Amino acid sequence: GLHMPSIARMGAMACALLLLIAVCGEAAVPAALPAFQVAPPLGWRKAVDCGPGVCTTPAPGSRLGSRLGPQLLAGWSWGGQGWTADGVLAGAGRSRMPLGLAMSAGGGEEDEAEGMVEDGFIVLKKTKEPGVIQKVNPSDRKCEVLMPTKKTRKIKFQDMMLLHPGPVRSWELFETLEAPIKVPVSKVKGAFEAMQEGPQDIEGLTGLLFGEYTHATAWAAWQVVMEDVYFHGTADEVSAYSPQRVKDLLAERKRAAKEKQEREEFVERVRSMEMTEEDRELRLGDVVELALGEADRSLLLKEIGIEQTPQNAHRMLLEWGHWDETDCPWPSRNSVNLEPHSLEAPPPAEVERRDLTALEAFAIDPAGTPDPDDAISLAPDGKFWVHVADVASQVQPDAPIDLEARARAASVYLPWGVVGMLPPPLTDSLGLGMQPTSSALSFGFRVGEEGGLEDIEVCKSTIKAKTMPYSEAHDLIESGGEPFKSLFSAAMRFRERREANGAVGFQFPDADVSVTPDGEVSITEQPLLSSNELVMEFMLMAGEAAATFALDNDIPFLFSSQPP
Repeated sequence: GLHMPSIARMGAMACALLLLIAVCGEAAVPAALPAFQVAPPLGWRKAVDCGPGVCTTPAPGSRLGSRLGPQLLAGWSWGGQGWTADGVLAGAGRSRMPLGLAMSAGGGEEDEAEGMVEDGFIVLKKTKEPGVIQKVNPSDRKCEVLMPTKKTRKIKFQDMMLLHPGPVRSWELFETLEAPIKVPVSKVKGAFEAMQEGPQDIEGLTGLLFGEYTHATAWAAWQVVMEDVYFHGTADEVSAYSPQRVKDLLAERKRAAKEKQEREEFVERVRSMEMTEEDRELRLGDVVELALGEADRSLLLKEIGIEQTPQNAHRMLLEWGHWDETDCPWPSRNSVNLEPHSLEAPPPAEVERRDLTALEAFAIDPAGTPDPDDAISLAPDGKFWVHVADVASQVQPDAPIDLEARARAASVYLPWGVVGMLPPPLTDSLGLGMQPTSSALSFGFRVGEEGGLEDIEVCKSTIKAKTMPYSEAHDLIESGGEPFKSLFSAAMRFRERREANGAVGFQFPDADVSVTPDGEVSITEQPLLSSNELVMEFMLMAGEAAATFALDNDIPFLFSSQPP
């Protein structure tokens, strides 16, 4: 091969190659260049640890590469006696070979450290943070990188990309980040059109955008790629999106920007209490959902700095005039089914019933109760009776209407009415005192002098019941007239026995809440009347009578307490 005694001649050869390509095109590049038994150019020493004039001996098979121009890469190999030029590769950006200075060892295999040089400007693949390489550590395949935080981190070769070979000083990194170069849209569109013919590396894109390749322009070009509008890819290969994709994306971003501006204007109207009717009707949905318990957060409340709770949502909907005092969120918060019943009430079952219509039966409840379900009587023979609405006569176990009632679990009393557990027609037919006669399950018993229950019987019956408010029953008890005098006396004997056996009672204040048709709310404290005590004790008597009857007749039964 040709021996050149000086680095100057090597530089001359490189210039000649460039001139040859410029005149004749890429096809004129020779497949191989002569060998040189001298050190590579001084500008390459950092990659191969060169001393003054002569390189230290690299490992056999080491290779060295460097940019000769925007699209040219020179390759060199160490053969044991000197460096051999492998050739000049045209279009290096498209060959996906790494940028900048590179060195690899071990039989010519490409090393992960290729392209990583001290003072090189890099970007992390995952976090997109920039940095400057302070030191390359081939042994552990990591670089010590100065980050924007002014701290140094060890980064794996495969976790970063080289944007510019440098040299870049630390202050230049911070200066670039503090005052980044702006790229005119016209330049971006020009590069976009040029790159419809094929991809470029970051150096090629930078050249199209700025006409010069520096660390600052490379960083600015990379920001254009990261915007993911016109371009995508890596530092080694940047591709342009299709024109249609760019058009659609820009239209979507324009629409999103408009929506953002409209949202900001809406939030400002909310803060200043200047909402429009359109705002109230169309833009308060997330607040309503939070108030109803259908969501656990509200973006609007967050934007105006109010804690996101159902109570605050309810309060703000009232303040904004979207709701009034009659709007009640509690059923929704508690998953109460307010839908009307769609099932028809089945006809009552034909069963034999005892005729107790001769007895006066009093269904004592709060005034206006729409579904009275229990009543009490005193027979002429001194026997007491508790009558319970016989729902089972029309609601068979596991029938559709039974499953619906179990899912609803209870009747719900609301300011604007009652949502029954059962269909209204069935409630009307079963409620005691709602029809001329009512079907009931009746418990008969006597109350001894010590308050114990005797002569217990249970039967299906037909009764005539009279509805009566607590206040009226209280007056009858206080007047001492029959049968209320005897009813109350038996109730007190039963209570004394319970308390002697260790029963504990709790009495809490009660109130009646009512809402008039014009929205006026009234809350009235309900005192504990003698009629309340009467009904409570007779209901407990009915429970004890049912349990005793079940035990005497070997009927499986649920108990609220068990003996020791």
